[in-house]
Amino acid sequence: MAIRETIRSLETSPGRLQLFRQAFSRMMSLGDDRGYQWFASIHALPLPGWCEHGTYLFLPWHRAYLFYFELALQTRLGPRFTQRDPAEAAFADVAVPWWDWTSDESHRNGLPASYDAATVAGASNPLQSSGVASCQGGDRIALGVWSNALVSSLRNSNDPDPRTRRALRGLLTPTGDPRTRRDPDEPDELPRKNTIDNVVLQEPTFETFSDSLEQVHGDVHVECVVGVEVRDLTA
Repeated sequence: MAIRETIRSLETSPGRLQLFRQAFSRMMSLGDDRGYQWFASIHALPLPGWCEHGTYLFLPWHRAYLFYFELALQTRLGPRFTQRDPAEAAFADVAVPWWDWTSDESHRNGLPASYDAATVAGASNPLQSSGVASCQGGDRIALGVWSNALVSSLRNSNDPDPRTRRALRGLLTPTGDPRTRRDPDEPDELPRKNTIDNVVLQEPTFETFSDSLEQVHGDVHVECVVGVEVRDLTA
């Protein structure tokens, strides 16, 4: 059974951290519904995405999403999202680590170093950035799934209708082959433990708890990725 641990703990074990990166790289090499591009696209981009935000399905949807994402990392995800024995035993116990962004260390240093470094041992760090590629063969044009046509429009600087690139300003490299990028705010602007203890955990109902927690969740996403209001991405 995979055990999730803090990213700070994982960073103290270079071998296990490297295995996690290798699992990520392998997932990024796949173009079907077991691959990184598929999971990235159904979560947020291309817009409008399939994930649940602003509804009471926010928490259960994301729990299921992380469950299947982790199965894919472990090579336990089979066709049509069925579970199977791991295809590669080395990745069978890989787990997604968690990050305490309320900690003093996070408020001093921001993102963990293992995610913030652009390169590791002279190679691109798969935890820091990713190229944007089509998935499911590239010939499907469906909401929430990158297609060849959409990726080509991102690469083409002469695109007569560059709304896609413009809508993603700050999230992708501005020219050439599109890659994700980060432009975080100051670390001390991350949400604090007092907000969790005195606001989120004091909500009297599941509905208000979900709404309150989602707001904090969104603040962390925005602070760590690009530092703009989420509504700007859909303008």
